[in-house]
Amino acid sequence: MAELSPGDNEPGDNDQMRKAQLVVAANAANAEDCRTLLAMLGLDGGIDASIDTENAEVSAPDSTGMCQECQRPMVPRTCSPAPEGWARQAREGLCRTCARREERANRGPRPSRASRLHQSKNPQFKAQVLALRASGRTWAEVGLALNCADRTAQRAVSQ
Repeated sequence: MAELSPGDNEPGDNDQMRKAQLVVAANAANAEDCRTLLAMLGLDGGIDASIDTENAEVSAPDSTGMCQECQRPMVPRTCSPAPEGWARQAREGLCRTCARREERANRGPRPSRASRLHQSKNPQFKAQVLALRASGRTWAEVGLALNCADRTAQRAVSQ
């Protein structure tokens, strides 16, 4: 990879070098770290004298508050990537991890595949299907009410 230097003849090189310097400066921990990284990358040749590297501050991302569950600081959903130790906001007051955990808890346990396969042989399931069909519901409505495919409900009655 060729080093960028202010003496290159291509017209966009100074702009490219300036942008690279700004990216390095934004991700550096402090001014000394910035100078070291720029030197390592060969970008220290054309440092703009108007930049005050001694008094430069590294800014933390815009915080949207703390998660009410895990107490981690949150960044907006548009912040990409989220800094280490920060959480991405999902909805008001909760980070994405805690919001998903809450959604899973509210959903309840999912039935196992084995129990869903043998559901049509369950006498209680058959009684529920017959009761719903007696009330005039279609097979599709019975399936939706019992959280199964309409064919599973039909199979329960035919056996």
